[in-house]
Amino acid sequence: QIPGPPKVDYLFIIDDSCSMRNEQSVLATNLQSFIQFVEAQGLDYQLAMTTTDVSDGHPSEEGRLLPLIGNPADRVVTPLSYPSPQDAFLTNAQIGIDNRASTEQGLEAAYLALSAAEENGPYARFLREDATLAVVLISDEPDASPRPVDFYVNYFRSIKGFRNANLFAFSV
Repeated sequence: QIPGPPKVDYLFIIDDSCSMRNEQSVLATNLQSFIQFVEAQGLDYQLAMTTTDVSDGHPSEEGRLLPLIGNPADRVVTPLSYPSPQDAFLTNAQIGIDNRASTEQGLEAAYLALSAAEENGPYARFLREDATLAVVLISDEPDASPRPVDFYVNYFRSIKGFRNANLFAFSV
């Protein structure tokens, strides 16, 4: 049997504080290039995003993937996303600067999003067992997540299994 294209699940955690106004603009400008690069590599990819704000009442609290409008399945961008993966990803990336918290909690946001994806909820299809998981945290502030860093490191490594370190990457 001939193996298919490599699979990669990308989770973007984007700082939505007011200091990120310019950075978000640059990010939006470069999203199309990112999708083009991923497609040129022949990857079977999925893209999802949330924010560094996990405060009560914020749209991304409890690890919700964005945007919250429409079908939860549309929050995961794939090569088949309509009208195009670039358009779908750009729509999802329009997160704004609505951070209500005084601190950015990127590690906690990643933990909440990935633990929600491990359950049988609307995001369960995001984490594919046979795909590499790449988490990308974009922020201009130090992380202020409430748990010790070792907690997050151990959790992230456990998703693919401690013996499968090559199936997980975390970039800041």
